[in-house]
Amino acid sequence: MEAYERRMNALRQGEFIPPADDAYDPQADLKAISGAHKKKTAEQETYLSKERLQELRRVQQERVEAGKMKLLGMDIKQNMGVRMDGTMFDD
Repeated sequence: MEAYERRMNALRQGEFIPPADDAYDPQADLKAISGAHKKKTAEQETYLSKERLQELRRVQQERVEAGKMKLLGMDIKQNMGVRMDGTMFDD
């Protein structure tokens, strides 16, 4: 009860009052750290297969190369940086 009275008197006088349960909990810190280090689950499903993603990456790399070649004044192949999926132009 005496501790409560001291706390209330300090509060009335406008002093800083630490929380009543300001004890350090090392387990809470360890739990927070272990939670931060856990590997996040990546989204497993994509609508593109791995092969299609690799093909798109290759095409993007070709586009970057074509842009650099154009800046240097070099001739660029017409199909460089273009991906044909065979749906529109095949007869």
